[in-house]
Amino acid sequence: MAFHLPATEIRHYLMVNVLVDSLRRAGYDEIEADHLVSAPRPQDVLGEHGLSLVPDVVACKDGKKIIFEVKTEEALFAPETEEQLRTFARHAEETGCEFCLLVPERCGPKVKYLLASLGMPELSVLYL
Repeated sequence: MAFHLPATEIRHYLMVNVLVDSLRRAGYDEIEADHLVSAPRPQDVLGEHGLSLVPDVVACKDGKKIIFEVKTEEALFAPETEEQLRTFARHAEETGCEFCLLVPERCGPKVKYLLASLGMPELSVLYL
């Protein structure tokens, strides 16, 4: 997990909570979340530089698995974000699941710029 300022950490935690609640209401019954006591922690994924990374949320429904990475506006351009996005996208492709980035709605233009600059414009994005 990346270091966040307290206010940013609270926003991130709330976003993860909203996502998990939405997934539960949508019928996902296998939910893992890195930051919640109410859900088991997702498995680590080995990054390109040998770092062990943990996605924020992993959810399954009807055999379909989705990996979610949650970013606050402040964390979009953090140094570790690129490696997380590349690692989880690669892992999703290798394992036949989906990968989705969740960001605040006001971040639309910033996310498009970030993904274009990383050569990942096709990455699925959800806005909260």
